[in-house]
Amino acid sequence: MDTKEFVRTLLADADCVRKGTLPTGGILAGHLRDILRFEKEPGGPYVIPVTQEPDVGLNLAIESFLDANDVHLPKLDEFLDRATATPYHVSRLFTPEEIQTLMHDRQARMPFDDNSLPAAVSDTGKVEMVNLIHEVIDDRLLDMSPSFEFRAKALLKSVMERSTDGQISLMPYYLRSAIGEEARHIADETIAELGFANACFWAASIVYEDFWDEDEDANPELLPIANWSMRQFTNYFRNYSEDESGFGPFFTTLMNRLDDANEWEITRCRLLVEDCIVHVPRDIPFYGDRSKKFYPAAGHVLGPVAVLIESGVPVTSDEVSNLVLYFRHCLIARQMNDDAHDWKEDLERGHISTAVAELLLAWKSHYPERTTIDLEEDMAKLEQLFWFDVLPRFCRTILSHSVKARKALTGMSSLERPELLEQFIIRNERVAQEAMSTQARSVEFIQDFINT
Repeated sequence: MDTKEFVRTLLADADCVRKGTLPTGGILAGHLRDILRFEKEPGGPYVIPVTQEPDVGLNLAIESFLDANDVHLPKLDEFLDRATATPYHVSRLFTPEEIQTLMHDRQARMPFDDNSLPAAVSDTGKVEMVNLIHEVIDDRLLDMSPSFEFRAKALLKSVMERSTDGQISLMPYYLRSAIGEEARHIADETIAELGFANACFWAASIVYEDFWDEDEDANPELLPIANWSMRQFTNYFRNYSEDESGFGPFFTTLMNRLDDANEWEITRCRLLVEDCIVHVPRDIPFYGDRSKKFYPAAGHVLGPVAVLIESGVPVTSDEVSNLVLYFRHCLIARQMNDDAHDWKEDLERGHISTAVAELLLAWKSHYPERTTIDLEEDMAKLEQLFWFDVLPRFCRTILSHSVKARKALTGMSSLERPELLEQFIIRNERVAQEAMSTQARSVEFIQDFINT
């Protein structure tokens, strides 16, 4: 079935679902499996394989089918909101008139006023802050060569745009808005510096991780940029640590745990994979409370903690402890969602993520005599284990971390608008809930697949 035929079948079956003339579970599960073929990132938007570019018609068709089955993907909705806000819509799959019809159908299905996620801050305010952060980037690169400047700006821009809400660089800005009156005195320039430091942390981490994972995207030309970025990050917070706030020991402890967690993952969480054969290790790394998934990303916490300190809260207070707990459980939940989506890719490249660790334990339990896995011949068995055994339990763990993140947030008395941070908890919950919904709808397909 080609792409054009697939999307039209998808729309027809979505209509059947809405009318109550449901296709069989196997057909529904098959559609969900086929949709994943067009997925470039978890949750969309979806791309045409030939161009690797999002097509508004493809995404409207997928959104219609998922909506008919009570599945909603925030990233897909955000893409369609942006794409359909313009008057011109070019699709390889539908005529302009058909696109208009699909847009009107989607609009008719949308509630008039959806307040399920709060507006974090004004779009104007976010744009102005992003512009200020870019001014900081320009200033920091004044002494560097044109080539270095070009590569650094390109890397930081791509990192800052990784999330549609901009939280990689805007989290200090979001927290100042959430605190409200007690944080209004913190200058925009300070928030921009903190946002720049956050972006530098993520830029360096992403480049380093590509090399640690021996990823094909690892680019040696970016290593000097990553080193410069990490130096900008550490220099900022080292200087910040010289005051009397007590931030210094906090910073040192957090960064030590970050380095320790990275070393643990690199040395303990790797598999030997030869061609398509995975050698099952005798001992599976134990992630325990999953804190090992938090600390590699812990640099994300420092900017928001600095904002809290600037608002008059001691670093040793319960308020700071609760903020760190909030981020700890939010970041764990987000990483586990990513791990659940990427388990096949991680297994193929020999990376024992949280999801792969659970899958390997399930494999050893079901096939104790097997010391190798053939990624081609055994894929049906792996999918069966993942969907039936691992995923439901895994998603419940993700949701439990969301509960803990919300409890920590509730314990913060300094926030006038805690909902601005709660939105990130809600997004993690939705991804896990959507995965559980997909799993439930795919059970019949997996059963049929295994029995053939």
